[in-house]
Amino acid sequence: MYRILIPIFLFTLSVVTNMPLFASSNEYLVHNFGIIEPNFTNISYIKTDLNIDSSGLAHAQTTVIARNIDKIIINMSLQSYENGSWRVVKSWSQTSFNTECVMYNTIYVSRGYNYRVLANVFVYQSSSLLENSMCFSSIVTF
Repeated sequence: MYRILIPIFLFTLSVVTNMPLFASSNEYLVHNFGIIEPNFTNISYIKTDLNIDSSGLAHAQTTVIARNIDKIIINMSLQSYENGSWRVVKSWSQTSFNTECVMYNTIYVSRGYNYRVLANVFVYQSSSLLENSMCFSSIVTF
């Protein structure tokens, strides 16, 4: 049995490893379609958190790590769910001239509502917007 399987396996392996690959060169992609890049080219990490302690103090935080940039802008808002829609309770903005930015704010909130944090993040290089992203925290009921 092995005398039959081993040659078949070796033949298959030699055929597969010697097959030419049919991929376009990078030059073709750049000249005809522009550079193809994955999402989050410059933003390496983004996370938004919301915690509400027993006294009703909401702790909202957004953390951003980016690369190949010189400015990060975070627009963060605390939202409450009322009458079937989300409304803004409070908004904050922060600018960082670094590759990392942590934005942290607190505010007292009322009981009986669902809350979340929305962060809009913009990253720049030489005053040109390179990338933007939106991030929501999990919903917290208080």
